[in-house]
Amino acid sequence: MLWSYDVTESRGHVPDRIDKLTHSTTGTAPVTCLAYNSESGYLASAGWNGTIVIWSVGGRNAKRVKQLMGGPEWILRVEFADRSRLVCTTADNQIAVWNVEEFKRVRDVYAHVDSDDKENRTKCWPTALCTLQGSSLGGLLRGTATEMTLVGDTRGVLSVRNRTSLKELWTKKAHASTVTSLAVGIMSIYTTSSDGLVKIWSSANGKLVGQFFCRAPVTSVAVASVGRSDRLITGDSLGNVEF
Repeated sequence: MLWSYDVTESRGHVPDRIDKLTHSTTGTAPVTCLAYNSESGYLASAGWNGTIVIWSVGGRNAKRVKQLMGGPEWILRVEFADRSRLVCTTADNQIAVWNVEEFKRVRDVYAHVDSDDKENRTKCWPTALCTLQGSSLGGLLRGTATEMTLVGDTRGVLSVRNRTSLKELWTKKAHASTVTSLAVGIMSIYTTSSDGLVKIWSSANGKLVGQFFCRAPVTSVAVASVGRSDRLITGDSLGNVEF
């Protein structure tokens, strides 16, 4: 659904529903994630049926532009790298880059390739995704590339990849269990896990600089950067949103 919300309204104002979109045209397919790019006006919805639907959402009406086949398994995460490129991760251990102007899959790799056995290789799911400019990582990858994609997976591993080639540039065992989400602040990388831990990593050298436990498995994290400080917001499996 599309909603309109006027931030100048008084507290307690309820958003107006302006449109209802149906991801699947052949029955019900749960939507797993959404991504929006303000430059192109494109919204991407991804589902359990392995599809990604591109919508044009300019104004108060949404138009279905194209349906992409992301893979045989459901889409775990999707993010716009810029106005023309979309990055997604899938439940068969793949990371893929799409050109959404040409609606063409331009690159895909396995997130975990320690084994040549495809059956074992697909047991690893890339569950967290974040795209960013290299300058946001401080000195961690200085001199290597300017556009990055961060990926967390079910092994608890955090990796940094070139956003175009998807080549792995840096990797670290970040958690004992699944990395559920990640975000980048002014000088830090934040990772969360199903074990309830939130960890803070220095973007200058990749070292752990802090951590704390939440009351339940942490499912999502967001960062609001103000001045030289980061405000961290977490969501957990009990429905708590904490600042």
